[in-house]
Amino acid sequence: MNWECITLSLNRESDIQEEELVDIITAELMDFPIEGTWHQDGMLALYLASDQLRSELIQTLESIPYIKEISYQDIEQQNWNQIWESSYQPIEILFALRVRALFHPADPRFATELVIQPNMSFGTGHHATTRMILEALIEQPPINKKVLDMGCGTSILAILAEKLGAHTVHAVDNDPQCVINSNENIILNNCKRITVCNLNKFSPEPYYDLILANIQRQILIEQLPFYNNMTQIGSELWMSGIEADDKELLVDTAKEFNFKLIKEKTISSWVLLIFRKY
Repeated sequence: MNWECITLSLNRESDIQEEELVDIITAELMDFPIEGTWHQDGMLALYLASDQLRSELIQTLESIPYIKEISYQDIEQQNWNQIWESSYQPIEILFALRVRALFHPADPRFATELVIQPNMSFGTGHHATTRMILEALIEQPPINKKVLDMGCGTSILAILAEKLGAHTVHAVDNDPQCVINSNENIILNNCKRITVCNLNKFSPEPYYDLILANIQRQILIEQLPFYNNMTQIGSELWMSGIEADDKELLVDTAKEFNFKLIKEKTISSWVLLIFRKY
């Protein structure tokens, strides 16, 4: 399959910080099948399968005032890693966690180090929605818990959950490429307690102690009955992928299934909502 790279030149004359500009633009594009992004020095690149909703995407991009110029380039799928490696930097959270790629040297100063190769899957940890869950897992390790990572992407969250002591972890995604990539990353990190599967083949446990769901807002709402059936009193549901403006909608909808908000994190315009089942 060939891929298309759409490169956006950001309007740096805006009073908004560049990181926030990227968050605003990516939030506008949440309904499109974008498989990967990176940004650097006023440029934001989007990667998607050729011809997937291109006209609708272009129309949306042209309506966003923070974009100065838009350019397009067809790329071969095998060129993805070369492009990604040119801009990817390790993620470091204090000395508690470092997320790196294979081409980065190990750093023994960090308590936990993950090796993640995305291969067109979402979830390197650079985006605020993923980083907030990584930080929350460090603050609240899931020791001896049964964990479900819904919309796992690269399985970065599932892998960290195991490294921090989870009893068992199920990682689920509806994209076959994510399942393949997740299994590759599980091998890279020598994980033994993670099972990955496609959503249409998923047979859940009777309950999970912790569900991690870093997915688009509408899918989170649609799947709340599903989460309800897989939890018991005391189970926690961590929902990310949420813009701050949508917080109250998610909180009110979760209440209908006896999930009570107990904690939240915010980075820029994104929030992580931590619920407990009552």
